[in-house]
Amino acid sequence: MRFLLLLLIPLFFILHGVNENYGLIPFSTVTELALKYVIITVAVYLLSSLTFRSPDKRFLFSFFLLVIYFFFGAFHDLLRGFFGNGFIVSYKFILPFLLVIIVLIYTLLRRNKKSLVKATRYLNLLMIVFVGWEIISGGLNLVKGSHQRNDLSSGQYWYGEQKLLCPEEKRPDIFFVVLDGYTSSACLKEQFGFDNSRIDSLFHSAHFYISDSSKSNYNVTPFSLASTFNLDYLRRGVENKIISSRIFMQSEQTLKNAGIPYYLSQNGYNIKNFGCFDLKVAPLSGPTYFQGNSFRQIDGQTLSSRIRKDIWWNFSLKNIFRGTFRVPNSYKIEKNYHISRNLQNFENLKNELNVSDNRPRFVYCHLMIPHEPFYLKEDGSLVSDSAILTNNLDQKEAYLNQVKYVNKWLETIIRLSASPSTRNRVVIIEGDHGYRFYDSQVPRSREFMNLNAYYFSDGDTSGLYPGISPVNSFRVVMNKYFCDSLPMLRDSSIY
Repeated sequence: MRFLLLLLIPLFFILHGVNENYGLIPFSTVTELALKYVIITVAVYLLSSLTFRSPDKRFLFSFFLLVIYFFFGAFHDLLRGFFGNGFIVSYKFILPFLLVIIVLIYTLLRRNKKSLVKATRYLNLLMIVFVGWEIISGGLNLVKGSHQRNDLSSGQYWYGEQKLLCPEEKRPDIFFVVLDGYTSSACLKEQFGFDNSRIDSLFHSAHFYISDSSKSNYNVTPFSLASTFNLDYLRRGVENKIISSRIFMQSEQTLKNAGIPYYLSQNGYNIKNFGCFDLKVAPLSGPTYFQGNSFRQIDGQTLSSRIRKDIWWNFSLKNIFRGTFRVPNSYKIEKNYHISRNLQNFENLKNELNVSDNRPRFVYCHLMIPHEPFYLKEDGSLVSDSAILTNNLDQKEAYLNQVKYVNKWLETIIRLSASPSTRNRVVIIEGDHGYRFYDSQVPRSREFMNLNAYYFSDGDTSGLYPGISPVNSFRVVMNKYFCDSLPMLRDSSIY
């Protein structure tokens, strides 16, 4: 019975996390967390059983160990609020301090000769109250529809119940290609001393229109894409704030439910998603690029997760017996996945550009390059793992090398975009934001300078203009090919 009552601690921990992030934590994540935490609770209880014969002492020792494990993150953040990043908050102090606390609790329980029934009952009652409150909070969230707060869109839905107004034969195939973090040619010349005119010439010769003074609307990927796909800025209140993991997940959710893919799917389009994020009408065939965010949002508060995140890399990069550098398997897996996924998305895009279909298509392709991590050199060979893992890279040089490498892919995309097609064709190639790791002396505006190029197979680019930004991209497409009359929004960048 006492063991079952111990399960109230992880139950409260999970329920609190779900309520704090209501609508963002899928049931599969809750199940995974529950399984992990039950195993941990069983292990702690068995450890206590080997130490204490008294059921009450066994329960109390397990209780305190579990409280330290689950609520370490909240305690650590509280200390940071008071002491900043000083010695008291460092793991050099806090881990020995916790060990002393555990030994002290153990000693007091061993020496105690009095009945501990009241203390046990009090803690049980306390946890029952806490769990009950979280259950009530969850019910209130359900009744109030709190999940709607995760939608960061402006709420001004341009499509509504609108149907296509233009003739069906005018519907184009639409290709939306994101080169993540690809800055503009002007910025490459100004900040990197690199002449990107060869790519610009290829764009022009293939009859692309380049918005040469474009700036992205946001400097974070899911914010930028959610805004682009919703043809509007996100709701007020997200600007000038540090991006928490919760807001990041909300932006992913907003992108998932965005308007353009939904509208086109409702009007006969085949939606192809070769991106990094799920779309509601076209989920990815594999995991999203930021897979595990929902799990980490809750589990990231535990002692083991904080240690792994904050200090374990010191040990994972170094053989503690020999003192030699090593490359962790987790890094190798992540690196291989990143490179192979980019290559697969690129191949999928080439295949789609090479074929025609009776049904109109919307193809979203997202290449996480030249965005960091900087795995590739200019010729496509691999950067030294030790240089990446030890931060021994010139970031700007590494970024530029990946620009030069992906330019070879870009040449192919440009050529295939302009190839003959039986259907009207729209190709938008953009950087969702620019390079973001400048010195403090460089104006913030450089983070937003982005590649932004458009191809309309009929050659009519009259709706475009030099400073058009992504928030207006699909407004032009809707007006041109779907006989809409959407006004252009002010082209702004929101930090």
